[in-house]
Amino acid sequence: MNELDAKIVECQNSDSLHRFILETIVGKIAFVTLEVKDLDISKIGFKESVVGIAKSGEFSFSNQIKIEISAIKKGEILSLVSGVKNGFTINSMITTSSLTRLGLEVGQEAIFLIKATDIFII
Repeated sequence: MNELDAKIVECQNSDSLHRFILETIVGKIAFVTLEVKDLDISKIGFKESVVGIAKSGEFSFSNQIKIEISAIKKGEILSLVSGVKNGFTINSMITTSSLTRLGLEVGQEAIFLIKATDIFII
């Protein structure tokens, strides 16, 4: 597990959803949570399995699905982006700040990335 000392530098709330920007030794890290009871963040952690790698335009994500954005439902903190591939709709939940930073719009092509370790059998 990766562990970092962290300090809250920004907070945004929308109903029961909370988004924090944390300052760490590796730079600013965004954190979204539903729970805020007596939240005192001094250290954060994340699993090795959730960290992807990019180099020279290539990504470590095994599943890279080229889609056309068919719908965007923009929220204050999180946004739902729907994409279509071969008539099938795939949804992605991302932060609204990422939606804005990427400049995503309906009709654009994008690539949805899914780690092989995040796929499950139903």
